[in-house]
Amino acid sequence: MALETGSTSKRVLLVQTAFLGDLILSVPLMKKLKKLNGASGIPVEINLVCRKGFGAFFKDLGLVDQVFEIEKRNRASYQKAFAALREEPFDLIVVPHESFTTARWVATLKGQKIGYKKFWNRLFFHERVTRDWSLPEPLRQMGLLMTIDPTLQSQFQDFRDQEQTWQSDLGKLSPVPEWASAVTKIPWDTQVHLQKHNLSDNYVCFFPGSVWATKKWSLIGYQQLGKKWAHSSQVVVMGGPGEEKVCQEVADAIPNAISLAGKTKLQETLSIVHGAKFVVSNDSAGQHLAALTGTPTVTIFGPTVLEFGFRPWNSNAIVVEKKEMSCRPCGIHGQKKCPLGHHNCMEKLPSHEVYEATEKLIIP
Repeated sequence: MALETGSTSKRVLLVQTAFLGDLILSVPLMKKLKKLNGASGIPVEINLVCRKGFGAFFKDLGLVDQVFEIEKRNRASYQKAFAALREEPFDLIVVPHESFTTARWVATLKGQKIGYKKFWNRLFFHERVTRDWSLPEPLRQMGLLMTIDPTLQSQFQDFRDQEQTWQSDLGKLSPVPEWASAVTKIPWDTQVHLQKHNLSDNYVCFFPGSVWATKKWSLIGYQQLGKKWAHSSQVVVMGGPGEEKVCQEVADAIPNAISLAGKTKLQETLSIVHGAKFVVSNDSAGQHLAALTGTPTVTIFGPTVLEFGFRPWNSNAIVVEKKEMSCRPCGIHGQKKCPLGHHNCMEKLPSHEVYEATEKLIIP
């Protein structure tokens, strides 16, 4: 697998301006892009366009070499970033983000551009790839490189075959293929971050927040689950800025629990997730952070379903959901309010089902 270029290095641009969870789902694509040198040994420089506040995290992990951050709905930030990007041509520009705004700005850059096929974007990209909805999102994004790496077609088929035959008495999802894994070596000392927050080597992590209100499992569900685990482990409640209130309410109801919501940088959060026995998360960034470290994960699905392709990309993961509800799914990304006004997919999901799933995760 190689790009045609006569230079001493290959310059690749990845444009992904979605939320953190979606950006983490791009990690297998980042890894694949790093291997575009084939057997030539020519270094590949990965440049990333992402939302403000995320770039340093991916650069520190060694997944990208240079970052350009933008603020959504801030035209000046787009102008600044893309003015810098127009200074030098790229060998390849890969765009898994599907918005018109992103496509319009990318069209001003020099380089071979690949994006998903849309009825309106023929003039924006040199190559457009049909998004394969039968695959999980990390593989869908890797599919943008199908013409560059012909081995992907057979690898995708192997994954489909695995999915059709996969069975687990514990209800675990099928393993993630090694060639598409998101697990990334952490280059910093994780113990420094654990010591900073006085964490032992026996704790579990809860992520009760979400950008979308309907994706949140009930407050009492997290509280009851935490009380059950508090007998044997410390409960650490995690979340980003804006999630402090709900995280503190969960922690306050659980003996010896602490909330670190809004108190940790992404690097610290990943260190804490790495050291946890397991993670319990809504269908949001928490499950995807756990995928970077391979930490066992229980994900709670409400308005969304596995068929959308946003499963926890983790080889030790279980999804808990109320499958019998006819109103599910009600949206691919969740919504601000339940369309029917009851939110039973989350409010009626009992804590003992999630507790049983966490127990299954840690069975040797």
